[in-house]
Amino acid sequence: MGSGGFGAVYRAYDRPHGRTVAIKVLKHSVPPEQRERFQREAELLCRISHPSIVQVYDVGIRDNLPFIVMESVSGTPLREWTEKNIGDWRATTELFAKLAEGLSALHQMHVVHRDVSPKNILVRAYDQTPKLIDFGIVKNSGHEKQSLASEVNYRAPEQFTDNQHVGTGVDVFALGLLLYESLAKVPVDRSSLADGGVFDNIPPSLPALCLRAIANDPFERPDAATFAAELRRVLDTHKALIHAAPLGHGPSDSQRKSSSVQFLLVSSVLTIALPVITTACFAIQGTLLLSPPLAIGALGGLFGFRLARHLQRNPRA
Repeated sequence: MGSGGFGAVYRAYDRPHGRTVAIKVLKHSVPPEQRERFQREAELLCRISHPSIVQVYDVGIRDNLPFIVMESVSGTPLREWTEKNIGDWRATTELFAKLAEGLSALHQMHVVHRDVSPKNILVRAYDQTPKLIDFGIVKNSGHEKQSLASEVNYRAPEQFTDNQHVGTGVDVFALGLLLYESLAKVPVDRSSLADGGVFDNIPPSLPALCLRAIANDPFERPDAATFAAELRRVLDTHKALIHAAPLGHGPSDSQRKSSSVQFLLVSSVLTIALPVITTACFAIQGTLLLSPPLAIGALGGLFGFRLARHLQRNPRA
């Protein structure tokens, strides 16, 4: 499936469990210190079960080569997914909230991914679940050169000096940078981040949160759990505004049109009836039942009442 300076990944079939798996095997050239950390972190990963983290099934050593057996994941690469969903900030925010929640589960086990980048995030087509794959265990130690500048672009500043002794903040930095890039709809240029990027029709709190996540000082960044919670808060606030919006709206155009027709109909009837009723008021069988001023006043009052109700309900009519 792939190979690098520290090992190779193979696709295999797990007969007892009836599933396809991926097996990552280290090379003999990996230093002993790196092998020990590989074994230690792989064992911790076996205890993590989260929808956004690739599942590690087993870890061991064979022929003096450490290996881990992982879930085989298929899906759309993150960059391709964002291109298909460009402009949909809600779907993008939801996706990154899930990723941040996955990182939080990882960090609670004191494991740092170290290589959160577009190539290591896949999105499953059938349920839109993002998956963090290819953990940076024993990777990027300085012995392995990065072949693509884009891979380096998502590293936190502290990773350029000592990538083996970094905290969870490097994962938050990378995720914040990826979200910033997805929202801005353009490749990230770190030198222009202070300018705010180009954001259309999205809550201003989102790019502001991204800028906090990519602070140069790791202690100024939110942790993964906080990052996820704030993304969820933005989504919940937007949903609340959508549900509340109809309460502040007036009648629809169709309602106004219907009301106007009703008003014109009543007005026409009153206009025709006014002279007839007024004349009838003078004499019925020679007896005056209602004086003309009172008849006209009554009908005028009714007309005025209908007019006031119509204007109150339809200020734009």
